[in-house]
Amino acid sequence: MISQPLPDLTIYNENGTLFDLKKEKGKILVFDLWNSSCGNCIKAFPKFDELKKEFKDDTTIRFYSVNIPLDRDIDKKEAVRKFTHEYSFQTLYADKNISKTLHIEAVPTYLIIDKNQTIRYVGDLNTEKDIFYNNFYDILNKIK
Repeated sequence: MISQPLPDLTIYNENGTLFDLKKEKGKILVFDLWNSSCGNCIKAFPKFDELKKEFKDDTTIRFYSVNIPLDRDIDKKEAVRKFTHEYSFQTLYADKNISKTLHIEAVPTYLIIDKNQTIRYVGDLNTEKDIFYNNFYDILNKIK
């Protein structure tokens, strides 16, 4: 998926309105893909929120938490909000096909999409300074 155009994805905002990714062209998008049965995903929210706050003054970057639904009631919006309500990032809701479309086999998975809506990274959120391979900051610097 790296260096491929972002495929059409069905994603909704909190109000249930289709989220138009084409309107985000010209922005760098950072997606945190997760589901409510993933304890590690939920534990990683503070780190993701910290990054969003770190880049709050950079109008070229957008951070989104994208919930991938399961076949259970727990992924209803009210249940998802109990995990995300205290954070500053916006939560979006994907359809079940997003994993197949993006070839996501496990969560949490982070996607970085450049201003031309090309996928530039799929994987872990590596932010530690001693991690040189696929470091979040290095990836951002390369695509800015």
